[in-house]
Amino acid sequence: MALSGLKLPHELLASIDTKVTDVKESEEAGRHVFVGNLTKESADELSGSRRFREMGAQGGNAPEIKASGTLRIVFTKDDRIDSVVVETKTSSSFGDYTTKQTYSLKDAGTTKVEPPKEALEKLGVTAGSH
Repeated sequence: MALSGLKLPHELLASIDTKVTDVKESEEAGRHVFVGNLTKESADELSGSRRFREMGAQGGNAPEIKASGTLRIVFTKDDRIDSVVVETKTSSSFGDYTTKQTYSLKDAGTTKVEPPKEALEKLGVTAGSH
């Protein structure tokens, strides 16, 4: 899979309700874990199968490709997303292959941004009051 096929975590989690089915919740080491099966469309997209099929169609012979997979979300003990794992399996006349993409979200929600004093002055805002 090329880098162009990777999704940023916010892209991956956007409209997640349409990307997975049969979601099950469990608890592992005191953390909530949700695992669901990828829909056919999501498996095609996240495995790269759709793009491969489109490239084959340009040559006049779109290969038959079947993709499936799971999406796993692990939460920290304070209910923040810790990691997102996408595993896919693809089968075609070229063979079978699997992929695993792990997104680790460390220190999410802890970023602090301090605008430059000059910018605040131009906006008429006193430093520290924003």
